[in-house]
Amino acid sequence: MTTSNSNVGAPASGAMSRVQNAPYRPRVASPKDKPMKQSSYRLALVVACASVTLSACSGGRSEAEELVRSGLKDPESARFGEFYFNKETKKACLTVNAKNSMGGYTGDQQFALRRDDDGWTYVDDNEESPTDCRERYADKAN
Repeated sequence: MTTSNSNVGAPASGAMSRVQNAPYRPRVASPKDKPMKQSSYRLALVVACASVTLSACSGGRSEAEELVRSGLKDPESARFGEFYFNKETKKACLTVNAKNSMGGYTGDQQFALRRDDDGWTYVDDNEESPTDCRERYADKAN
């Protein structure tokens, strides 16, 4: 004769009914909630200010990327790498890998750019290392 115990693992008698019948009690705001919200807003403000500051310090990388992207056959395929901007010469080198007209990636290429009051200007692109681009173009005064 086999006996089955259908109550194994079940809550004690009446425990489930007490939980199901418990009245809903909304959470009451405490005085501690307000400072938490204020600190969250402060944190968001600090993060926003930091990102604006960093983008200003980057030498306009996003604008340089947009210029390069606008001249590519498949702008959406662009994968940007290293960016170097010399503040004294106002020249930059940007590493880009993008798809060609056959749909294959070309490999890293260096785009030499110049910055003036009107924004970025395309100068040249070569298959060279970022270091070579810096030495050949960005760090040269002329």
